[in-house]
Amino acid sequence: MLIKNWVYIYKKQDTPDKLKLQELHLVKFNELHKSLSKLSVNWTTEEQKCYNDIFYAVRDTLFPLHQVIMNQLTKISDYEDSYKMMFEIYPLVEEGGEVIVLSDQIIAKLKNLTSMLQEKVNSERINMEASFNQLENFIYIAGIILIV
Repeated sequence: MLIKNWVYIYKKQDTPDKLKLQELHLVKFNELHKSLSKLSVNWTTEEQKCYNDIFYAVRDTLFPLHQVIMNQLTKISDYEDSYKMMFEIYPLVEEGGEVIVLSDQIIAKLKNLTSMLQEKVNSERINMEASFNQLENFIYIAGIILIV
């Protein structure tokens, strides 16, 4: 969405969405990767592979496409170049364009990873509830023994 706004909202240089996209590229993505890398040491090999596929797809493919667009649209006059906009930029960010297709693929991988992790969370929650129930039963029995 931010890259589409970069293309379609051109009246100002530093719109909030343009600044957010730059911050995402320069700061937020790396911070997120560091945080997830720490968490991923506890993940299965399959989960780690899925995360790495997502990370490299974003870093090595999606962000370079964003950079191409961002570098070609740095000034208001760049937006007035009809040929560039119609034949180079718009096809990348319109439905079926390379940026959109790649983004959809990454989102599908993210949903898959989220699903795997959610299954693990649900399983651990069930185990925790079972352990709590066992502890509760033990406390009841210990209480009865103490009373007796």
